[in-house]
Amino acid sequence: MKKCLLFLLFIFIYQANIKAQQSWKIDPSNSSIEFKVRHLLISTVPGSFNTFTASLETSKEGSFDEATIEANIQVNSVDTRNKQRDAHLLESDFFEAKNFPEITFKNASLKFEDKENFKITGMLSIKGLTKEVTFTGQFGGVAQMWGKNRAGFTATGTINRFDFGIQFNDKLDNGGMVVGKEVTFVLNMEFVQQN
Repeated sequence: MKKCLLFLLFIFIYQANIKAQQSWKIDPSNSSIEFKVRHLLISTVPGSFNTFTASLETSKEGSFDEATIEANIQVNSVDTRNKQRDAHLLESDFFEAKNFPEITFKNASLKFEDKENFKITGMLSIKGLTKEVTFTGQFGGVAQMWGKNRAGFTATGTINRFDFGIQFNDKLDNGGMVVGKEVTFVLNMEFVQQN
């Protein structure tokens, strides 16, 4: 009798755990990975990566707190609306895409500060170098379309490109840099529930 009760308890806990765990995948057609960087100290140049994948796993039913995220970005998809500049970004001065074709964000987790605001901390890898970074974000909510739950998030974060081996450093006549050290990322993410 005791074994039967233990078995039923195990099944209950297992099923509850399965119910709590949910997998989500990003919808690239309704998402974007954008960045901006200072140019000549007088303006800001925007850009984006157009090819990427991302997955999100939740462990708490009805909550994204402590959810984990992994993302892969194809460096060759960089787009600054200038083909000559994009080609330069793929060379060794910047991303060296031939040897480092992907940017990855792994072991990342969301920590909610309240119902809307959260932080994502994870390991960002660019050009073979990996650093822990934190992005701040806002949760947009959950909606249903075509029978699937969708969840929306936005997040921003700034990195020093020198930390990732992107050290192109042409100087202006006044001593300033052609390209700023800091790069700010803006992430607009819509995830679709898979189970």
